[in-house]
Amino acid sequence: MSSTPLKTSESHSASENEGVLFQEALNVACKEWQIRLGLQDWIVEVRVDRAKDLDPDCRSFAVNTHYPTEKFSSIKVVDPVDLSIMELALPKGEAHDYDLHLVHELIHLHFAPFQVDDSDPKHLYQEQAINMLSRSIIRAYRSTGQAVPPTVPVHVGHYF
Repeated sequence: MSSTPLKTSESHSASENEGVLFQEALNVACKEWQIRLGLQDWIVEVRVDRAKDLDPDCRSFAVNTHYPTEKFSSIKVVDPVDLSIMELALPKGEAHDYDLHLVHELIHLHFAPFQVDDSDPKHLYQEQAINMLSRSIIRAYRSTGQAVPPTVPVHVGHYF
């Protein structure tokens, strides 16, 4: 598996060819992260979209529409050309870190059974937990070059 981080430069202005190459790299990275996160049984489609099409307020770096019973997810990530208007919302460098965005959205699939409405105050807590987990996973992976393998399920008690 590739260990090259999927990041864009901060002065990105994509040509059509770069867009195709970026989409291909995004597809590969998504499949690799699905395996690392134990989500290979999900069908995940990932594509690049303009910020205004993801979120009219241009606050979302990615949008994940998922259907847990079908184990299907459609993830749309913001086009790198739009990052300059959004990057102040994240710590320095994170806006251009597409591995981080992918991992964040993929972790949402593990939380799908506990999904809360965006207007529910618990939604903020869930997002904060997913943010912390995704940053920790990325940091650990990049420091070791490998992800922690998924644990073998134990079918007793609360570890089922």
